[in-house]
Order: sequence, then C-alpha cells, then structure tokens
Amino acid sequence: MRIACACMLVAALCSAAQGNPAITDPKMLKGPYLQDLAPSSITVMWQLEVPAVARLVVEGPAGEKAQDIPAARIAEARINELAPATRYRYRVEVGGEVWRGEFATAPEVGAEVPFSFVVVGDTRYSADAHRRVVERMAQEVPDFVLGTGDMVDEGHRQDQWQQFF
Repeated sequence: MRIACACMLVAALCSAAQGNPAITDPKMLKGPYLQDLAPSSITVMWQLEVPAVARLVVEGPAGEKAQDIPAARIAEARINELAPATRYRYRVEVGGEVWRGEFATAPEVGAEVPFSFVVVGDTRYSADAHRRVVERMAQEVPDFVLGTGDMVDEGHRQDQWQQFF
C-alpha cells in the first residue's frame, strides 16, 4: 500500500512539474473559421489538438465584445448584437497563443447591395490542386465562399480533413 501511495505521489508531482503544454501552448488544427453569417451575428469555430479554454474578442465601431469559451477541442462561439454590413476584427486567445481574423456582417434583409462570392467543391483528390484553387479564390477577395461539399474523399479520415481544410 505504501509503495502504491508513493508511486501515485511521484506521478502527481512529475505531472505538476511538467505542467500541461496543451493548455499553455495549444496547437490549432483548424481555424478559426466563420459560419452562419447574418446581418447581426456570426459563429466563429476552431479545432484544437486537445481541449482548452479560450477567449473570443470581437472589435468593431461600437467597441469590443468578449466571450469566455469553456474547454473544448472543437469550439463554437456565436456573437450576437452586431451591426449589419459592418466590418469587424476578431481574435481567439488560447493560453499564450492568439489567432486573428476579420469579417463583415451581411447587409440587412432586403437590402439591395452588390456582392461577390466564390463557389467551390469536389477538391478532394489533389492537395496541390486544392491549394491552387484556394490561393486563386483568395485573390478575388469574395464577400463569402460557398462550399458545395466533397472536401475529402473519406470523411472518417482525420488526416484528409487536416490536409484539405
């Protein structure tokens, strides 16, 4: 019994001494990326290698909004009460790491404003071809991108999602 307790104590001390590198130095696997854009809201998502708490900060003309996000490997944060047709910057903070991006909210429903978009799909077979398509799309600076699917050949293989996402 004493040996078991001693082993548990040594293991606990070693673990505490090493810290948790996943929380203090997380690896972002995907994102941050944006979904469900609306005139007054947007969803920001990301995927980490291991669950970690995060903070999402959105900056716009009216100031800053922040949300603390519970520990998750795949995180989702909805930001509401944004102004229509307005540019925002955002950042995701996890441990000491920060990832930044920007977006513009959609115009009000019924507003007649010009916009540009790109439709892309079925890029699942060649990582090089996919990369060239993404680089070309980025040159256009579209207002949004519509993905029609078939991003990977075998949806259960995480390595394909990592390669093509």
